[in-house]
Amino acid sequence: MNYGKGNILHIVTQEGDNFTVVTRTMKENTVSFVVGGGQQDFGTDVEGKKNKVTPTWDGEVLVMSIVRDDGTLMTNKRYMNGHDMVLDAECNGQHLIRRFVKQAAE
Repeated sequence: MNYGKGNILHIVTQEGDNFTVVTRTMKENTVSFVVGGGQQDFGTDVEGKKNKVTPTWDGEVLVMSIVRDDGTLMTNKRYMNGHDMVLDAECNGQHLIRRFVKQAAE
Protein backbone atom coordinates (compact mmCIF):
# COMPACT_ATOMS: atom_id res chain seq x y z
CA MET A 1 0.00 0.00 0.00
CA ASN A 2 1.19 3.51 -0.70
CA TYR A 3 -1.27 5.63 1.26
CA GLY A 4 0.23 9.10 1.75
CA LYS A 5 3.27 8.30 -0.37
CA GLY A 6 5.08 11.54 -1.16
CA ASN A 7 2.93 13.56 1.28
CA ILE A 8 5.13 13.56 4.36
CA LEU A 9 8.68 14.80 4.78
CA HIS A 10 10.94 14.36 7.82
CA ILE A 11 14.05 16.51 8.08
CA VAL A 12 16.27 14.98 10.77
CA THR A 13 19.27 16.88 12.10
CA GLN A 14 21.63 15.09 14.49
CA GLU A 15 24.61 16.43 16.42
CA GLY A 16 25.77 13.63 18.72
CA ASP A 17 22.76 12.82 20.92
CA ASN A 18 20.96 16.10 20.07
CA PHE A 19 18.18 15.77 17.48
CA THR A 20 15.80 18.11 15.72
CA VAL A 21 13.04 16.60 13.59
CA VAL A 22 10.96 18.77 11.28
CA THR A 23 7.84 17.04 9.96
CA ARG A 24 6.11 18.55 6.95
CA THR A 25 2.62 17.45 6.03
CA MET A 26 -0.28 19.87 5.60
CA LYS A 27 1.41 21.85 8.37
CA GLU A 28 4.93 21.90 9.77
CA ASN A 29 5.96 20.64 13.21
CA THR A 30 9.43 20.84 14.80
CA VAL A 31 10.61 18.90 17.87
CA SER A 32 14.00 18.74 19.54
CA PHE A 33 15.28 16.25 22.09
CA VAL A 34 18.44 14.80 23.64
CA VAL A 35 18.92 11.03 23.60
CA GLY A 36 19.76 9.87 27.12
CA GLY A 37 18.45 13.15 28.58
CA GLY A 38 15.55 11.53 30.47
CA GLN A 39 11.91 12.52 30.01
CA GLN A 40 11.47 15.75 28.00
CA ASP A 41 8.64 17.91 26.67
CA PHE A 42 7.85 16.80 23.13
CA GLY A 43 5.37 19.39 21.92
CA THR A 44 1.79 18.72 20.88
CA ASP A 45 0.52 16.13 18.44
CA VAL A 46 -1.94 16.62 15.57
CA GLU A 47 -4.83 16.18 18.04
CA GLY A 48 -3.49 19.01 20.23
CA LYS A 49 -2.39 16.67 23.04
CA LYS A 50 0.87 17.46 24.84
CA ASN A 51 3.52 14.77 24.81
CA LYS A 52 6.57 13.79 26.87
CA VAL A 53 9.36 11.68 25.37
CA THR A 54 12.14 9.55 26.81
CA PRO A 55 14.62 8.90 23.97
CA THR A 56 17.25 6.16 24.31
CA TRP A 57 19.58 4.14 22.10
CA ASP A 58 19.15 0.39 21.58
CA GLY A 59 22.31 -0.29 19.60
CA GLU A 60 21.85 1.78 16.43
CA VAL A 61 18.08 2.07 16.92
CA LEU A 62 16.64 5.30 18.33
CA VAL A 63 13.85 4.29 20.73
CA MET A 64 11.39 6.98 21.76
CA SER A 65 8.91 6.21 24.55
CA ILE A 66 6.20 8.85 24.23
CA VAL A 67 3.53 9.53 26.87
CA ARG A 68 0.52 11.64 25.89
CA ASP A 69 -1.49 13.89 28.24
CA ASP A 70 -4.10 11.15 28.62
CA GLY A 71 -1.47 8.60 29.69
CA THR A 72 -1.38 6.74 26.37
CA LEU A 73 2.05 5.23 25.71
CA MET A 74 3.50 5.10 22.20
CA THR A 75 6.86 3.60 21.25
CA ASN A 76 8.64 4.83 18.13
CA LYS A 77 11.79 3.20 16.78
CA ARG A 78 13.84 4.89 14.07
CA TYR A 79 16.60 3.08 12.24
CA MET A 80 18.26 2.83 8.86
CA ASN A 81 17.53 -0.07 6.50
CA GLY A 82 19.92 0.35 3.60
CA HIS A 83 19.31 3.89 2.34
CA ASP A 84 15.81 4.09 3.86
CA MET A 85 14.91 5.48 7.28
CA VAL A 86 12.31 3.31 8.98
CA LEU A 87 9.88 4.63 11.60
CA ASP A 88 8.33 1.72 13.47
CA ALA A 89 5.51 2.89 15.78
CA GLU A 90 3.34 0.99 18.25
CA CYS A 91 0.40 2.29 20.30
CA ASN A 92 -2.55 0.52 21.94
CA GLY A 93 -1.68 -2.77 20.27
CA GLN A 94 -1.60 -1.15 16.81
CA HIS A 95 1.58 -1.29 14.76
CA LEU A 96 2.64 1.04 11.94
CA ILE A 97 5.77 1.02 9.79
CA ARG A 98 6.72 4.03 7.66
CA ARG A 99 9.65 4.01 5.26
CA PHE A 100 11.32 7.23 4.20
CA VAL A 101 13.55 7.58 1.16
CA LYS A 102 16.37 10.12 1.32
CA GLN A 103 15.63 13.20 -0.78
CA ALA A 104 18.06 15.64 -2.36
CA ALA A 105 18.92 18.59 -0.09
CA GLU A 106 16.64 21.60 -0.44
